[in-house]
Amino acid sequence: MITTEIKQRIIMANKTSYDLNKQLYSPNMNRQTKCMLYKTLTRPIITYGSECTLTEERNMLRIFERKV
Repeated sequence: MITTEIKQRIIMANKTSYDLNKQLYSPNMNRQTKCMLYKTLTRPIITYGSECTLTEERNMLRIFERKV
């Protein structure tokens, strides 16, 4: 099912986000670099294969985006 796949992707993206927490919350790194890390490492995991998702699945993806 699509919902199961989306949930698995959210779990994988959460793991990646958790692994990057030290860098993302570091005061020594500027905001632009933090955004680049998120956009190049976390976002592709969550969005891969989600081009044809339904409204409910899109909402799940948006919730994850806001959480991170």
